[in-house]
Amino acid sequence: PYPPFPRLACKSKAQMLEFSVECHTAPGQHVAVVGSGPLGEWTMNGALLLQPEHYPLWTGRLDNAPSGGVEFKYALVSTRGSTPALLRWEHDGVNRRADPRGSCAKMLVLHHVFGDSARASVEVVQSCASLASGDLPGSGCSTVTPSQPASSPSSRSWNGSPAPSAGG
Repeated sequence: PYPPFPRLACKSKAQMLEFSVECHTAPGQHVAVVGSGPLGEWTMNGALLLQPEHYPLWTGRLDNAPSGGVEFKYALVSTRGSTPALLRWEHDGVNRRADPRGSCAKMLVLHHVFGDSARASVEVVQSCASLASGDLPGSGCSTVTPSQPASSPSSRSWNGSPAPSAGG
């Protein structure tokens, strides 16, 4: 299991979770985030399809993350058909979890390696004027990067195959 996020002495309103996962893929393949709540309730119907902005890093953002957090896994999907199809899950182990409760952050950026739950970190974006306009954090942001492992989401939904059970 992943250790909890550091708890800070303030409450945030709407928070964003940004997923950033390293994954080498073949042509026609994408990485998706599938999980609880706004990540499709463990079905491919609402999964977040990440984009290769800086390949092999796949990124995406979930606006207004639920205050209770989300559980999720990354999936490799085929985008060759009219609907993306599940090729494989990153692993059969414990689900990843992102829980922003108690954080002052405007956004949590989760950094992962596909299939390697030991290589994970979270970047806490405290404030950034450009976030309101949808820009990625830049020079106007104040960030803190804890040394604890963590997890998080991104951009487009689609229909597909069911995910593993919510328990694991």
